[in-house]
Amino acid sequence: MRKNQTSESGASESTQTAQAARRRKMRAGGYATAVAALTIAVAVAANLVVSNLPASVTKWDMTENGVYTLSEQTKEIAADLQKEVTVYHIAQKGAEDSVLVKFLDQYSALSPNIKVKTIDPDVYPNFASQYTQEQLYNNSLIVVCGEQSRYVSYYDIFQTAYTSYYSTSTDFDGEGALTSAISYVTSDDLPKVYVLSGHGEPSLPDAITHALEQQNLSVEPSLALVSEESVPEDADAVIIYAPQSDLSADDAQKLKDYIAKGGKILLATNDTGKEMPNLQSVTEEFGLSAKPGMVFDGNASYVATYPMYLLPEIAQHEITAPLIEGRYVVLAPAAHALETADTLPDGVTVTPLLTTSDQGYNKADSLTITTMEQEDGDETGAFDIAAAAEKTVSDEENAEPARLVWFGAAQMLDTQVDAMTAGANSDLVVNAAAWLCDKQDSISIHAKSLDMQYLTVPAGARAVLTVLTVVVIPLAFLAAGILVWKRRKSR
Repeated sequence: MRKNQTSESGASESTQTAQAARRRKMRAGGYATAVAALTIAVAVAANLVVSNLPASVTKWDMTENGVYTLSEQTKEIAADLQKEVTVYHIAQKGAEDSVLVKFLDQYSALSPNIKVKTIDPDVYPNFASQYTQEQLYNNSLIVVCGEQSRYVSYYDIFQTAYTSYYSTSTDFDGEGALTSAISYVTSDDLPKVYVLSGHGEPSLPDAITHALEQQNLSVEPSLALVSEESVPEDADAVIIYAPQSDLSADDAQKLKDYIAKGGKILLATNDTGKEMPNLQSVTEEFGLSAKPGMVFDGNASYVATYPMYLLPEIAQHEITAPLIEGRYVVLAPAAHALETADTLPDGVTVTPLLTTSDQGYNKADSLTITTMEQEDGDETGAFDIAAAAEKTVSDEENAEPARLVWFGAAQMLDTQVDAMTAGANSDLVVNAAAWLCDKQDSISIHAKSLDMQYLTVPAGARAVLTVLTVVVIPLAFLAAGILVWKRRKSR
């Protein structure tokens, strides 16, 4: 009887032990399941959060020249947007430019008022025609805000250099072009600039016209005063570019009447060897006149082997401040000097913008120069070759002054000369136009180079790196592993 009781008791204990083990396994399984479910939930939530973060947070700019890094100016313009702007990326499916796509992500991350949409021209062939009649290139942009729109060509974004055999994109100007377009379509009033014609003036260089338009200045390319009763009322400024003959007395009077109303003039001249008394009568309204001849600098402040290509000193002014801050140089070929009257007209102030060193010298007859070296009889000293002037024309409160910016080297505006200064010359001209028009929100964003800079490793350094990566580092990891294994084995 006792044996039977003992066996029954043992069986009961075994059953209880087995049940307890099963309960522990179930609890452990439930715990593991809960941990797994929680881990999955956390991962899903984290992915949802990260997927909704802006591209500026989730995508780092690893490019050498910061192609995807936007300037503070762009960020400020985006932050101040009060209207919704839509950027249409015109691209065929599968042919979207990856650089442009990532770049546009940065803009959509800046403001909820910036929307980016991709439009396939094969699917919607008539979409672009409602905004532009220009030739449409793949990976171009159309920026729209209400009734305003601007087309930004692919070749405005990726600036291209051409050779006899091929073309290649050398600079990325996406930020300058797109920020300008956004500013344009959201602006209610755009300054208008007229370019004077009828006196042998060449066309304004394309680079300057493009730079002015990128500043959202509307450029009217031909103002013939002979057919106008006066300077148009909507002219915020008049550009006079390299006239080859003097103005007529009537044209000069119309410009002086314009000045009397607070008009603004941007003047760029060469020494043509001709007297221009009517043009001079206009500049004398501001106490300025042209000195005949060509200026050189004996202080080697010029391009090597080209003494007439001056690298003048840049004086402090609202126009020049961005160039001084960016440590840019300006190139002034074949410049003539400007003279400031000893006694200025009432209400006039003159500020030099560009000057030679005090070792400058002037050859009075630029058409008969036989040597670029200084000669007896050459006038010496520091010469102003660009200046800004203001003239008070009314005693009324808040009345705008008349303004003149004069560059005594019209070749400064030449596209090839501008390229030699990395765009500093065109920046100076655009800054001058913005100052004349009293435009406070001028856009100064430079294109970024796409040239690849390769890492060149000297042979000695390459050998050291090879030994480190192929021998030393793997052996260090192996030794650490053996050490950990021995410690665990000895426990």
